[in-house]
Amino acid sequence: MANSGQRLERIPRRGRGAHFITLALVLLCSLSTGSSRASVKVELEGLTGELRDNVRATLSILQAKKDAPETRIRFLHSRAEDEIREALQPFGYYQPVTSSSLKADGDNWKARYVVDRGPQVHVASVDVQVLGAGAADSSFVALAKAFPLAKGDPLHDAAYERGKSQLLNYASNHGYFDAAFDGAAVLVTLATQRAAIVVHLDSGPRYLFGPVTVHQDVLEDRMVEGYVTMKPGDPYEVAPLRNMQNGLSTGPYFSTVEIRPEVDEADSLRVPVDVLLTPSRTQSWEFGLGYGTDTGVRGTAAARWRRLNRRGHHAEARVQASQIEYSASGQYFIPWPYPSTRLLSFFGGVGYLSPDWSKSWRVALGSSFAHSRWGWREVLSLAYEHEDFTIAQQDGISNLVLPEVSWTRIRADAPVVPSNGSRLRLDLKGAHESLLSSASFVQLRAEGKLIHTLVPRVRLIARGTAARTFTSSFSKLPPTLRFVTGGGHTVRGYRYQSLGPFNADGEIVGGNSLVIASSELELRFLKNWGVATFVDAGNAFDDFTGHLSVGSGIGLRWFSPIGIVRLDGAFGLSEPGHPFRVHISIGPDL
Repeated sequence: MANSGQRLERIPRRGRGAHFITLALVLLCSLSTGSSRASVKVELEGLTGELRDNVRATLSILQAKKDAPETRIRFLHSRAEDEIREALQPFGYYQPVTSSSLKADGDNWKARYVVDRGPQVHVASVDVQVLGAGAADSSFVALAKAFPLAKGDPLHDAAYERGKSQLLNYASNHGYFDAAFDGAAVLVTLATQRAAIVVHLDSGPRYLFGPVTVHQDVLEDRMVEGYVTMKPGDPYEVAPLRNMQNGLSTGPYFSTVEIRPEVDEADSLRVPVDVLLTPSRTQSWEFGLGYGTDTGVRGTAAARWRRLNRRGHHAEARVQASQIEYSASGQYFIPWPYPSTRLLSFFGGVGYLSPDWSKSWRVALGSSFAHSRWGWREVLSLAYEHEDFTIAQQDGISNLVLPEVSWTRIRADAPVVPSNGSRLRLDLKGAHESLLSSASFVQLRAEGKLIHTLVPRVRLIARGTAARTFTSSFSKLPPTLRFVTGGGHTVRGYRYQSLGPFNADGEIVGGNSLVIASSELELRFLKNWGVATFVDAGNAFDDFTGHLSVGSGIGLRWFSPIGIVRLDGAFGLSEPGHPFRVHISIGPDL
């Protein structure tokens, strides 16, 4: 066909005769004993970018072995022009001109191909239609109108195939299970270098939801029936099924969630859905050993009881030990039936804390109530805390009844290493001497973190914290309610909790206000490795009077399956001599 050609979605295969001839030639080449063996150097000119990459991926001569016989090299060279032509067609170049040569280069060969890609085919017309029941679906029709190729665009196979896939994916996700193409073709007229695109998709009928049956016997039905948001007769959609699976999977009760739409058993287009829930183990145990420059060597042992009864009550206990902390805690949870976000919990714990600047024995008992409000997670709690402490060689005992409210909002496009995301948290708590407390105070705290991808593989990470305690009896407050900072999670380049107000003897005593700010630029240079440079600033103060301590440095990142491992080296720029410190930490970004 000299002036026109038609390329359908299925690429024609060579006939059997052509295969036999090719195989015979290859066999002849491999059996030739009189030919010398050599390697071939290939030079490709005239192409760049994806055109060059696709040609190089297609050229057989590039795959020739180093000791290939001469006959084999000549045979592969004879195929090169056809292979180049075929490799350029997906980008709309149907008439390339290739100058080729094959010359001996000492004991080896040099193959050279100079390619003039020729004119590029452009789209002259686009006829994309949705037929059948889908023609009345405005979203389906809008997707067809937004086909990736439009009149005047360069012809590109990838865009054509992407457009077809988008139509089929929409059909599958919205219940058009019988969808099929009536016609899908690209008609190319070489004389005019123009192409006509024809894509007609017959959607067939739209299926509906039938009965949804949840198979499980570990919780009361009311605890899981809220996950089923679709009703028999509703148009079939994948989204509510996906939401149901995500919701059931994130709780502690089920190890696997399998959703089976039984399309073959549809009755009057109604698809029954079976939801198979496999219970998780009633108990789980966790043991961990790690190291952080803020805490030293640390170990953790935790136990979880996932289903204490059919109403979904669950509990956990945790023991932690490090060079600065020994603690044991437990929590009992009472959930409301889904889709309610309410969660009641009772907690208690005891611990010994011994950072460089203080020591304290602490006991806490209380209850909290959590739920979602306007996109935020709101937690209301009431706790009793007893603390026997020593700060700067001064002993004290505090007994506090602490009401507290916090609001947290997290937005992220990935749970562990998001490309873009943010976390905001606001806290308000206090106590009063008239309510069985040894001191009166009100404490406010706000903190946030922002992650933004500037260009691929480069993230900007910014965080900040500000806090203030209002009280007339600061000396009665325990260490856990005073502000100090410094260390791998706050201001790098300084020892853990080494920044804050000092007394006359040069001993840190903590402050009533806190400011921390940080900016970090991170570059991922391999799939699981990255480097970062950062500047941190912050300090704890009395009434926000004082100077910020600044630290700056570089770090190495390992994006492990359990979280990001951070190895940072930082200079304390506000200390004499700018001492250098190393910080190690692990955990998710948000």
